[in-house]
Amino acid sequence: MDRRKSIGTRKQYGSFVTLEAKAEARYVSKNARIVILAKVASEVRATTGVIILALASTMTFLTTHALDQTKLFGQPRYQIDRNGLVLSASPSWLRDDVAEEILAALRHRAINSILETQAAAKVAEIVRTNCWVASLDRVSIRFPSTIIIEVKYRRPVCLLVTATGFVALGEDGIALPAENIRPEARDYLYRVLVEKCPQTLRIGERIQDGVAIEAARLAAFLGPDLAQRGFRFIQPTVKSHPLEPEEIVFSIFDADGRAILWGHAPGREIPGEISAKEKLQRILHQLEAVKSRSQNTAPFEYFKIW
Repeated sequence: MDRRKSIGTRKQYGSFVTLEAKAEARYVSKNARIVILAKVASEVRATTGVIILALASTMTFLTTHALDQTKLFGQPRYQIDRNGLVLSASPSWLRDDVAEEILAALRHRAINSILETQAAAKVAEIVRTNCWVASLDRVSIRFPSTIIIEVKYRRPVCLLVTATGFVALGEDGIALPAENIRPEARDYLYRVLVEKCPQTLRIGERIQDGVAIEAARLAAFLGPDLAQRGFRFIQPTVKSHPLEPEEIVFSIFDADGRAILWGHAPGREIPGEISAKEKLQRILHQLEAVKSRSQNTAPFEYFKIW
């Protein structure tokens, strides 16, 4: 065979071998990728199965836990009732059972168990909304079912005369239900006679009337002294508009029409006007002097104190 032909044959053969090797390598590589992808898919399926199983187990646990929690919350020993609700002793003048009102509000909001999440905070929120509670000092929980509530009560100082009856006012002007005050205590509350009573009076809210608020401040300062002596009517007179506290002058009457010109509300005195404390001392001294006179002496009809 010619040498050049032999070399050409080898070159062709060699090229054929090279092409075949490359094809085989590509085939092996492709199969390897397929195998790797198959393994990855298998691992993903396995992992997905584990995740699904874990989620199912978690859901089962949570459902079981929720059912157990519901059963636990529903146990009688953890239920909130009137016996377990311990509230600061009510003042003698209050006819209402404030603890009953708080309990009703708790039940209205479906707070029935002492195991409720943030039970103390929820109880405190409800207590603060009660109109008779002036301030909340503390809420303590004692297991299994006792809630101790320490409060200061809002004291009514006067009765605002309205077209439909009376509405009690606290010193801060908060409207209170007059019918919930014991009659013997209600008799000694000052009656406030305003020219125009507010159209809307909502229990538990501050009255939107500056004259009535100033009258309540005066009634709180006077205390029971004058009311027990028969002077139970407070009548404000507005000297000018727009309304300013310094422009409100008060008179105090009794049922016989005797009048005491008091002046401005405590803390609102104008220059030259004596203090509220000195006014009250002078009035009480004058009333004692009238009382000690003989029955033939006519009582005063008008007494200007400033």
